[in-house]
Amino acid sequence: MRRTTVTVFEVLERAWESRNCALIDMKIEFGIDSNGEILVSDIIDSDSWRLWPSGDKRLMKDKQVYRNLEKVTDADLETIKSNFMWIASQLEYFSQSSTGLAVVLMGSPSDQEHARKIEKTCQIIGLPCELRVTSAHKGTEETLKIAAEYEGSGRDVVLIAVAGRSNGLGPVLSGNTTLPVINSPPVNSSNMSQDIWSSLCTPSDKTSQGYRIDTDDFMISLIKYD
Repeated sequence: MRRTTVTVFEVLERAWESRNCALIDMKIEFGIDSNGEILVSDIIDSDSWRLWPSGDKRLMKDKQVYRNLEKVTDADLETIKSNFMWIASQLEYFSQSSTGLAVVLMGSPSDQEHARKIEKTCQIIGLPCELRVTSAHKGTEETLKIAAEYEGSGRDVVLIAVAGRSNGLGPVLSGNTTLPVINSPPVNSSNMSQDIWSSLCTPSDKTSQGYRIDTDDFMISLIKYD
């Protein structure tokens, strides 16, 4: 629950930052469904957060304006209505298409199940995602051509390497591209140590790489690149 709350906050914090408005705090509520699963069961609106344009408390646009009133006049209600209309107008900018792109590069077609999970995470945060198959061991030249293709795309691209055991894909990409690279191998109990070793132990002069297994942590990484 904590990780989900932090993820939601960081998504919205960055969105409001793009509108020169500080998200000070917020709350979300959780519930339990008939299967015992914990779910987010809330509507995020102006009752849920505090917003300060330009980070200035005096310009607050949220429900706190109403809470601070000792008595409510018609003029006060008009101010609150105007504040909420301003928030609604800003939200229209959030629905614009992202300029970012996540490219999931799989070492083989057998990695598709894990890659689809990443694709679903991208959909949740509104980040376009493409899936490609390329082997750094068997087709190094083709792998580098794909990286070069996205370097020249003019978009904000993050490459996500999905390859298990002897993960040459992530290190090869990070050593031959200016694009950020995240390693996300399809780990299981039988090969976890090999995955971690081959994904993290790269030459010191290679570009730093992220390493993400947990879905919430992975989402936060994508948000930072988007």
